[in-house]
Formats: sequence, C-alpha cells, structure tokens
Amino acid sequence: MQKFLSISAIFTVFALPVWAEGNVVFAECGEGGCSCLLTDLTEEEARITLGEDPPEGEGEAVLVGSEGTLSWTRMSVEDLDLLYGGSGECELALFPAIIPADGTWLGTVGARSIGANCPAGVETMVNPMLDGVAEQRQMRWEQEFHPRKISGFGPNPIQWTMVNENYFTGVMTMPDLGAAGQVSVNWVSELKTEDYVRSEVVMDILGICDVNAVVDFKRTGP
Repeated sequence: MQKFLSISAIFTVFALPVWAEGNVVFAECGEGGCSCLLTDLTEEEARITLGEDPPEGEGEAVLVGSEGTLSWTRMSVEDLDLLYGGSGECELALFPAIIPADGTWLGTVGARSIGANCPAGVETMVNPMLDGVAEQRQMRWEQEFHPRKISGFGPNPIQWTMVNENYFTGVMTMPDLGAAGQVSVNWVSELKTEDYVRSEVVMDILGICDVNAVVDFKRTGP
C-alpha cells in the first residue's frame, strides 16, 4: 500500500507527546502496511462516532481503517504495520487541513472488483451508485473539504463521519431487503492534494459477497 505521506503537507511528531494530548491515532492499513496520523477526535468522541467502545485491554485504543471500514484495536501501531505486511514502522504524522481548489472537477471510476461468491446481477446494484460520478462539475468548496459537496455517490443518502479534515468515512443508507438479505455499503473519501480526491466504496452482501470500486475526483481546470 502506498503511504499517504506528503512531505510538503505534514509535520512529523514524536509519539509520546501526541498520546499525551488525548486525541486518537488513526491507522489506515492495507496490503503493504499502515500509515498513521493524529485525528481531531478524543477517544470519547471517537466512541460516539463509531458507535462502539474499544476492546478491553492494555495500551492505547487505535482506530483502524481498512477496506472502507473503521474498527478499534489495542494493538500497537508497529504491530499493526507488521500484521499488514509492513516493516513494523508507522511514523506518526500530524496532517494540517488541505484547502481544495475551486474550479472544474471531473470524476472517474477506476478499479472495480466483484467477489467470486457474488450472485448474478450484483453489478446492476453497483452501477447506480457510480453512474453520477463520471460528470464534470464546477466546484466552489468554500475553503473546506467535505465529500457531501461532491455529490454523485448514488441515489441513497450517506452519513459521513470526519476522521480529520482531509479524511471522511461514510455509511450509505440502504433499503430493507427483508428475506433477500442484508446489504451494507461503506465509503471512504480522502482529499489527497488540493486538486485530487480519492474515494472508495465497499459493498458487503449477505456477508459472502464483497464489491469494491475506486472513484477519483480531480480538478481539470479553472
């Protein structure tokens, strides 16, 4: 996994002073390791946001983001990085807010994968969530990033949660399918630079079918 560290956009800090401030550390993890950053959330605020308490045990509670979902752990960030195939280093960084640039932006749908256990016709469920993405928009961000300003993420509302000013997670409200089974849809949306937003949707159907898609939203002109 590519580390989401930008030399011009971060200030590296030592772990102990950060922990003392009381804010929760967020580890974004995937194949190849984790990237760690300090959030704007206290542990109590994170509990409310996530809707569950951290597990019992020793060590600081850490929020883990992986494949579009958030969870708690009391593993050290070094052990987390090793678990996901990294070197055992997860340098803690403090990210200032990036101000997105106004202008013409264009969305594109990138990599998409549908699990082998998915029933026929699943792709027709995914397409409506992505149909509105590949449109050109004239964006006026008002000096602040929020994925709700992008729109085009399908017909169902998304409840967005801010992890920090540049990174949001979202849960899409899905209709009750009754006997047809349960569907959950999770989003992550990150402002990478002033000209680039990367989002990912992860759909889980009946606990056996996973669908993933990446959405890029880039500034193309004034």
